[in-house]
Amino acid sequence: MSVKSVRCIGKRLIGPEITMGPSEGKMGMEHGMGGEQGTDHMKMMWEKLDEKTKKMVMSRMLEEKIMMKEAWIKHLQHKIETMKMIKAAMDKM
Repeated sequence: MSVKSVRCIGKRLIGPEITMGPSEGKMGMEHGMGGEQGTDHMKMMWEKLDEKTKKMVMSRMLEEKIMMKEAWIKHLQHKIETMKMIKAAMDKM
């Protein structure tokens, strides 16, 4: 078994590709339920929900996205404040 490469998207590393041998193919490191199987399960579960529950789930999903964006904005604001502090300290030197 050997590690072939590490793929990089942006600054995130996408796990190493591990090869078992020429005829055995590749084994990628994935998170979750195993690729498309999880998607199929979610589709089946979604189809079984009634309209009221679907609306509630969609509302929660939107709230989660809003919360994530707000957290990202807060993170960036903190980062900007830190940079301003560094700049002010460098200007005093």
